[in-house]
Amino acid sequence: MFINVKGKVIEVESKRDVEGNGITMGTKTKAKHQQWNVVYSEKEVAMKKDGISTDFGFHIGRPFYIITALGSGRAIEVTGGRNLVLKWKKFNSVSQQFYFDNATKTLKSQ
Repeated sequence: MFINVKGKVIEVESKRDVEGNGITMGTKTKAKHQQWNVVYSEKEVAMKKDGISTDFGFHIGRPFYIITALGSGRAIEVTGGRNLVLKWKKFNSVSQQFYFDNATKTLKSQ
């Protein structure tokens, strides 16, 4: 689960695993639509060797996808600059890649 500073988690809107469905914030229930898998990019050029955050467990600066645990293999994609939606994972798609910024302790889109 990804939990923000206010204790809210990211979740698939309406619990529906469909193409283009929105990603929202919700109250933590540990339900499947709030669970995610981090899958690091296989693109060697983009991989940075800055180590692993001991506080959060992310590879620092290394791009990854956030994949829903609902079973489809869809990833979170940034659209329109700030909107997050569920889309089929595209190999090395920048709009679907995120990274952990160790300086700000936040996840950022590419």
